[in-house]
Amino acid sequence: MFSITTEQGAARAGILKTAHGEIKTPAFLQVATKGNPKLITTGQMETMGAQALICNSLLLHLKPGPEIINSVGGLHSFFGWNKPIFTDSGGFQSIAPNIFLGISDRGIQFRNPFTLEKMMLTPQNAMEIQNNLGADAIYCLDYMPPFDGEQDTLQESVARTTKWAAICKNEHQNEKQLLTGIAQGGSDLKLRKQSSKELSEIGFDIHAIGGMGIGENKAELFEVVKASKSVF
Repeated sequence: MFSITTEQGAARAGILKTAHGEIKTPAFLQVATKGNPKLITTGQMETMGAQALICNSLLLHLKPGPEIINSVGGLHSFFGWNKPIFTDSGGFQSIAPNIFLGISDRGIQFRNPFTLEKMMLTPQNAMEIQNNLGADAIYCLDYMPPFDGEQDTLQESVARTTKWAAICKNEHQNEKQLLTGIAQGGSDLKLRKQSSKELSEIGFDIHAIGGMGIGENKAELFEVVKASKSVF
């Protein structure tokens, strides 16, 4: 599934094997939120050497919807892309004020941006949506707090993320897909280690460090990665 090919100090290179080919790491996943990178075709992406795409499962589920995507044979056929595809769970949209309505132990409540109807994203339906879309690697639903959030909020994010991760692993039904757990904890390095440890104990095909790239500086980023890596 994943093998390390080269190591030098703390740096390493490896190969991640998926149902639609290998990804040489470290790798940059091209963002294709609604199925295609903006202003460029998937054919051009392939010519430039892109290894994988990452898409937004929540938005794809809402529009065009699973019926249309499945009618042409799934995500890969829909996009015209024969290399690996990742889909996120939709939890990242909790920082989108135009659609985010609230969060509880059950899940995250949104307003459908296309119909304005209220909807609940739970660990159970996050897995069902992604299992049906058929990406090569999918993500557990997680609770992503502000990086510099209050301590109570950061602790809550870790507790819910762990709880939801366990549910996601139990609900995951597509054996062709790699399941990814996402560690949270904001800027608190002790919570980062706790979250990483709890997810490691559940056990996932891929482990991710969540809640980054939304305001922290480079030094803070490195500290979080170091703390999380000490567990993984």
